[in-house]
Amino acid sequence: MRKTLSLMVAIVATFALAGTALAANPHYVGPKTPTYSIDTSTGGLEVNFKAAGYGSGQEVDYSASFSYSITWGCITPPRSNEPQGLKTSSGDTTSSGTLQASRTGTLSGPLTLFGGVAFSCPSANQHEVLISASYTNIVFNLEGIGPFGPSSVSYSR
Repeated sequence: MRKTLSLMVAIVATFALAGTALAANPHYVGPKTPTYSIDTSTGGLEVNFKAAGYGSGQEVDYSASFSYSITWGCITPPRSNEPQGLKTSSGDTTSSGTLQASRTGTLSGPLTLFGGVAFSCPSANQHEVLISASYTNIVFNLEGIGPFGPSSVSYSR
């Protein structure tokens, strides 16, 4: 009886561990790769993705690196004139953090990788407007899947 019970416990443990090992196969689902967009109100960079194959509640690290160039300008009402006081900011930067997989082992975006750059017009009767934004050499790395890129995305008014 003890041998039978021990054998049954060993079989159940084997299948339980095998199920965990099979579930640990992170991969992108849906479009199969991340897509990028620019928030036209901030000039920020967002990544949209869906990944599956993580454990329930598993913490997953992500990182991204990219180059950016963002140009802002000022317009006066009725906002039909050409922007004045153009200011361009550019550079190379990185972003990283930790996400938590859902109960079903999935992660999804959108996820803000870069919030943009601060800009304000010198006069109270002017309004800020995003003229252009471009992100190049974007490499997004999701733990368990690996790096994706380089990619690029741009916006022009």
